[in-house]
Amino acid sequence: MPTTFSKKDAEKSAENTMSGGSSTLLTVAVVIVSFALVFGGFWMLGHAFSQEGHEFTWFFGGVLVDALGLWVAFGLLPWIERSKA
Repeated sequence: MPTTFSKKDAEKSAENTMSGGSSTLLTVAVVIVSFALVFGGFWMLGHAFSQEGHEFTWFFGGVLVDALGLWVAFGLLPWIERSKA
């Protein structure tokens, strides 16, 4: 028996196909913030070794900033995208 699709199913499929490659201003902004956090964390990690007496503080801060940037990119952004749908 052949499978039949209703007009509603066809419209929904076309809607999903067309919205698959689009990016919003919010997505772009979140990705830029995430990159800034991750690379800022890398800078803090490297800068830690030139700070007398504050090495651990700078290094641990860099690890936290890196973790925050990665969470924004791989945790928060997918959640935002799912909640918009």
